[in-house]
Amino acid sequence: MTRSFRSPLTFIVMLGLLAVRPAPTRANELYMRLDRVATSGLSAPRSATITVKTTNRRGANGLLVTAKISGARDLTGVPANMALVVPIGFGNCNNTLPFQVNVVNGSGHVTVTGTDIGVSETNSAPGRNLPLCQMPSVYEHLGSTFPTVLEFHLYNPAHGKILIAPLILSSAAGNPITTWKAATLTVQNRAGAILATTKISGALEGTSRSSRTIIPEIPAFDGVKCSKTPYIFSAIFLSNGNGQSTTPNLNTGGSDPGGCLASDVGLEDSNVNPVSTAIGVIQGVEPD
Repeated sequence: MTRSFRSPLTFIVMLGLLAVRPAPTRANELYMRLDRVATSGLSAPRSATITVKTTNRRGANGLLVTAKISGARDLTGVPANMALVVPIGFGNCNNTLPFQVNVVNGSGHVTVTGTDIGVSETNSAPGRNLPLCQMPSVYEHLGSTFPTVLEFHLYNPAHGKILIAPLILSSAAGNPITTWKAATLTVQNRAGAILATTKISGALEGTSRSSRTIIPEIPAFDGVKCSKTPYIFSAIFLSNGNGQSTTPNLNTGGSDPGGCLASDVGLEDSNVNPVSTAIGVIQGVEPD
């Protein structure tokens, strides 16, 4: 259905309203590639991803979450047909709700809103931080059992991007960085090497562009507990508020810390002041 304007004046007024409407600054995207759980009833899918984008769509609570699965086969080798359930949490996780992905002939594709996954409607100020508080863990509902079939592995063995994760600026009093344009952690597999690149742009200390040294904190897992590990040799030496560094081989031979991502990624300065304590998404200035 198309709409027509009653008069040229109405059209001009509408254009004027659009022109003065604030643009969504700092809106960004979280991307995670999932891997098959070896003990599941699913053979390796061609691709499985979760993508989270910020939005100003009314009633969406600032988020659109998309799950995509393709080329999935069951253990007999035929295209899989199954109903999968995906929990993922943002904020404090008190109201986290799972959503369903129906895989038909090996493929599934669904987009849900923040409302659908339990994100509360609180967006009174620009730059609302929505930290990741629960990693996606895709499971199948089989009677009274819920076997996990897909989960996030930081050491994903397949070539390509594993993670694109915006870092949220810490609100701690000791944080010397008062604002920044963006900060992102990207993890990828290149010919078997797990590369972790941290990039910061537009970092200010008050009105001055920062020249501070920033150290990435990437999770480690000893099989029992998660811990933030400072990568001192991957320090970011900011120049005019900008800088990046790459850790050339993230896989240290320990257990895969993928499940630690929601709680143990961050940034600190050389004086161990917190700069970022979480990844997630950052809602723009527009209300839902």
